[in-house]
Amino acid sequence: MIGTQPTTPSTKFGYIKPGKELLDCIFKVNSFHEKPDETTATELINESALWNCGIYAFRLRYIKSQLEYRGFKANYENLRLNYSTLPKKSIDYEIIEKETNSVVVRYDGMWRDLGTWSELSNMLNYSTSGQVITYGNTLNTTVINELDIPVAVIGIQNLIVAASPSGILVSDKNQSHHLKNLPGLFQASQEPNCEEKQTRTIDFSKKNGFEILTRRVCIQYGSNISYHSHQEREETWIIIEGEGEVVIDGLFWYVSQGDVIKIPKLSLHSIRAITTELMFIELQKGRVVTQDDTTEHCTQWEHIKDFIRI
Repeated sequence: MIGTQPTTPSTKFGYIKPGKELLDCIFKVNSFHEKPDETTATELINESALWNCGIYAFRLRYIKSQLEYRGFKANYENLRLNYSTLPKKSIDYEIIEKETNSVVVRYDGMWRDLGTWSELSNMLNYSTSGQVITYGNTLNTTVINELDIPVAVIGIQNLIVAASPSGILVSDKNQSHHLKNLPGLFQASQEPNCEEKQTRTIDFSKKNGFEILTRRVCIQYGSNISYHSHQEREETWIIIEGEGEVVIDGLFWYVSQGDVIKIPKLSLHSIRAITTELMFIELQKGRVVTQDDTTEHCTQWEHIKDFIRI
């Protein structure tokens, strides 16, 4: 695993206490200390402890043996079908901190953990996104608004405000890492935005035993989503802007504004933009609507035809 030299006695990170030096900058792991208080963190730093970067290297057969030890068949299809039964624990708690034969490599470069809103806000080159109004003595505050209504902040300091259809978060920056202690409060219902594909959740509801997610998807020219399928949900795409090419279960055709595409469960599907932007409304409906219910077969458009021939 990789550890880096702490810069402050932070209570947000785990620490690795190194033991005997085996090679240059490679140490036997003595012990782990998960998010200690500030006094303990100071003591650990004085004892040459490192921040745990959460970056691990191991042979594939090692992690397969860990799965089999816990009663799981370590093959892809079995794990895909039984993913929901895996322990809802991080690999740190479940495996790494119990391992007696491990080493830590000291990393001396810059390292930032973007696992909290506070750390992420420090890396952003802006303090507001979306429809945001700030007034008064508002300092050191980051506001991210993905809703179609404005968010106003007045005279507040050192806060994170994040508003989306999944929920609204208001947190002191120094306390934002506690969000992970609230399991189930915010269910991930949308993928993060990226340069080639942008998504925005419009609505999420539960009716008559079904989950229904509506979102807007924008794909840039020449880009595509992966050729994939869903076991638990069906989808409907409504093209609202641009032109594209769709493939469902090996059949290709052209689509443009106003076209409606229905995608049954288990059908392989993908779409590619052939104009500057392709925008469509995506309606997902199923007993469960999650990103885990996605089986990718290939990601590059030029590989889809090769996959179909196979």
